[in-house]
Amino acid sequence: MGRIEDISDTEINDRISVLQSTNTLNNWAKTFVATPERIYTPSSVTDLQFIIEAARRSSVRVRAMGVWHSPSDLACCDEWVVIMTRMNSIEEVSITYNSKPTTLTNVQIDKESRTVTVQSGTLLKDMNEALDKNGLAIPILGSISDQTIGGCLATATHGSGYNHRSMSSYVRSLSLLLSSGDIVLCSREQHADLFNASLCSLGATGVMLSVTMDVEEKFNLHEITMPMSFAEYTSSSSAWLDRWQAAPYVKAFWIPQARGISLMQSYKSFEKRIQKPSFSLSATIFSYLLQPLLLIKKYIPGIAPLVSNLAWRYLFSTHQQRIDKSYNVFNMDCGLLQYTTEWAVPMSGAYQCLLDLNDWLVNENDVDFPLEIRISKADDIFLSPANSHTAHKDESHFMWIGLIKYKPYNCRVRYRRIFRTFEDILRKYGGRAHWAKHSTQTPQEVGQKYRDLPKFMDVLNKYDADGMFRNPFIDRHLITEKDDSFRDFKHHQVEAYGF
Repeated sequence: MGRIEDISDTEINDRISVLQSTNTLNNWAKTFVATPERIYTPSSVTDLQFIIEAARRSSVRVRAMGVWHSPSDLACCDEWVVIMTRMNSIEEVSITYNSKPTTLTNVQIDKESRTVTVQSGTLLKDMNEALDKNGLAIPILGSISDQTIGGCLATATHGSGYNHRSMSSYVRSLSLLLSSGDIVLCSREQHADLFNASLCSLGATGVMLSVTMDVEEKFNLHEITMPMSFAEYTSSSSAWLDRWQAAPYVKAFWIPQARGISLMQSYKSFEKRIQKPSFSLSATIFSYLLQPLLLIKKYIPGIAPLVSNLAWRYLFSTHQQRIDKSYNVFNMDCGLLQYTTEWAVPMSGAYQCLLDLNDWLVNENDVDFPLEIRISKADDIFLSPANSHTAHKDESHFMWIGLIKYKPYNCRVRYRRIFRTFEDILRKYGGRAHWAKHSTQTPQEVGQKYRDLPKFMDVLNKYDADGMFRNPFIDRHLITEKDDSFRDFKHHQVEAYGF
């Protein structure tokens, strides 16, 4: 193939037309729908180069998307969308940047250096299985592995462990296809600002092609679940903090109206035996009854305390132990369709924040369960919600608190009032919203909370001056103030009524 810029428009359009589909896109939770002008499903870097060249010539915006598990409209665009899930193999990529061609040879799994290199459309669950077969594992994972590694890194996805940063912090290098058509390999040593911005890029720095990450010897996790009252859990700030430091991996499920916390502490185990948790018949029956009960609660909110207490009794109040592969313990079943918001709160204010939330939640019938509480070590990624540089001081750790509102049988439910109350409480303690979930953060607020936002914007202006990779989400949260009463790509534009 000659230089792509010398190929005619007709040839380029003929090449990319076979990659085009006309499907309407829905996210996993069915809270957003997108009908872009064009949808492409490339299977090679060359395919992507032709798509980006055609977009550049037509002056249209492009968004790369994985499986769209995110409950936000982060991946949406009205113009062209590129589905990356066929970009899930390893290949030799020709790198041309500033007219200096080199070659990036990807090594899928390097046991000696303990790294894995994969294309960005690779699903985390496939990475987990491939690493496991080679005696390796990703050091930390979020709750979901049914997502692409590119989508995961675009929002600095986190797990839960006092000494573990976001997953993006384990990236050694990555390759990007820029809006110019150049492909660049970047790391902390090469194009460092572009690398940092791309570790939580929101899809705006370029199309991620491949990523090299640190991994470690595979391990099982021995998880111990300890139910306790919220009063016991928060008996003192020191005891509360000790619980988060007592094990390498800790998370908690909180059911406010039942006044209960289910604390899960996990320890590394290199034993090969697997010990599955036991489930009672009553718990199994209740799990099937949960969705109809939530539907009834939608119309009769007064039964909320009853439903919460039943859930606590049958699903969360049992002492449990299990031993399983690390990724099986890290991950969880999202269960029912849901609206979701999650915020990272500096650890210095997290204890008091929980107390304030509890004062509101114990009497709030419109909130569902459980609230998920996790913790991560701070990082230095420009737009990571766990960036150590806060408005007032540097922080070493962040607590992540997630709130959900179920959509039983995919019904429309009101969620904005409770999400707004939740967000306002977390704002008091310097909280920042998870980029992949519901957020009302404005550019002004983001600018106040992220001291490195100017560095991120400098990267965008340098590498994508025409804004090819920007979309309404980027505009709304980073560029232009916009009334939050409207959401692009919502299934039901009835925000004024609280949905």
